[in-house]
Amino acid sequence: RVVVLCVVLWVGGAVAVQGLTVFVVGVLEPRLGVLLATVGVKVVERDADRPWFGVQFEAGSTVVASVTLGTPAYEAGLQPGDELMALDRLRVDSARWQDVYASVAKVGTTLEVLYSRRGIVSSLAVVPRLAPGTVALEVDKAASPMALDQLDRWLPFKSPEPSAAK
Repeated sequence: RVVVLCVVLWVGGAVAVQGLTVFVVGVLEPRLGVLLATVGVKVVERDADRPWFGVQFEAGSTVVASVTLGTPAYEAGLQPGDELMALDRLRVDSARWQDVYASVAKVGTTLEVLYSRRGIVSSLAVVPRLAPGTVALEVDKAASPMALDQLDRWLPFKSPEPSAAK
């Protein structure tokens, strides 16, 4: 253990040892916002206020490819291979799914889902919950010039070169 800390101190300095100590002894999840702010990047949380269903579809269809464990769709009994046909009596297809879902899905309000499983049409009730949200990384335009310089050194931006004419 002492050897590892000595190597980390030698390679990364005291800050690296402190970071490793917090990682091993403290919380295992690093505070990305704090770490990335030093290089002019901010962490932005999105979509946490929208209703969440918990299914992924096969490309170009409303056939369920996967159901995330513990989600409203999982708890209601949807399974991979089910084809969703309607939400609250509004017909859905791959082109209209997002629009119909956005118009009828409300957090905590029961949705009637019409689906087909192995050729048998059935319905079930799903109660959407708040989405877990997503995280995006953005350049912080209000960051200090030093942080933006660090960002440029870390991820230098190179404009695409024009393709050579033949």
